Amino acid sequence: MDLLSDHLVRARATGAVFARTVAEPPWGLRLGGSIQLAVHTVVCGRAYLWLDTPGRPVELTPGTVALVRGGPNHYIGHEPGADCLEPEEFRARHTQAGPGDDPLREVITLLSRELVQTEPAQQIVLDRLLDLLLVLAIRRDFRRSSTAPCWYRASADPRFGAALHAIHENAAHPWTVPELAAISGLSRAAFARLFREALGQAPMQYLTEWRMTLARDHLRTDDRTLAQIADAVGYGSPFAFAAAFRRHHGQPPGTWRQQERTAADTPPLTTTHPGS
Repeated sequence: MDLLSDHLVRARATGAVFARTVAEPPWGLRLGGSIQLAVHTVVCGRAYLWLDTPGRPVELTPGTVALVRGGPNHYIGHEPGADCLEPEEFRARHTQAGPGDDPLREVITLLSRELVQTEPAQQIVLDRLLDLLLVLAIRRDFRRSSTAPCWYRASADPRFGAALHAIHENAAHPWTVPELAAISGLSRAAFARLFREALGQAPMQYLTEWRMTLARDHLRTDDRTLAQIADAVGYGSPFAFAAAFRRHHGQPPGTWRQQERTAADTPPLTTTHPGS
């Protein structure tokens, strides 16, 4: 692993806020110094970036990437000193999707270019582009397909989308049907009926399925104890978790973990050569 990869493999953007802006002069945006890192790039046209501190504005042209660390406020606009709006008002006026955008094609192009590069941290770039490629491809397929999973279609349904998001965001919470129904603004009976019609299973069954999905991921990829996993996925004790896991998978979680790790250590292909 090269040195840049060694540093970047531990760094990951989380919770970032993105916006694409299509604007004609006059325009300007003010960003507060509390933002730890802002990244600006220009697709077409030009923009100017300047800070509260003394210094000359920087011209941004297509292909330029500007990184601004937290500290002083900074501004970006069609010309130096342009009147600048706060982010909320600016987004309301200017943020939109450009015509003919095809993010999947753009990622494929980036991936193709990176494959022929020999720059440091290439593997990090390829890994993250592959993540992005898979997510975009799956999202496009689900959006276009009439056979997308029930949970995907239901997540956009205002009747119980909020309840699904609540389950996924906090599987450890001791959810009840009345509580989920209240989040959805429905009666308990109506919520339970509509949920089953849309997803083919009861709300508590769906919750258990999701908890088991998270549990399998922990068992497969990290070294948490069963007590820690039980707490993370919403069971009051490792015994309750083990019992639920056994009912769901037909074997204890410890046995399942060992089998998964043994399988992962087994080469997928073994070859022999004459005389060996």
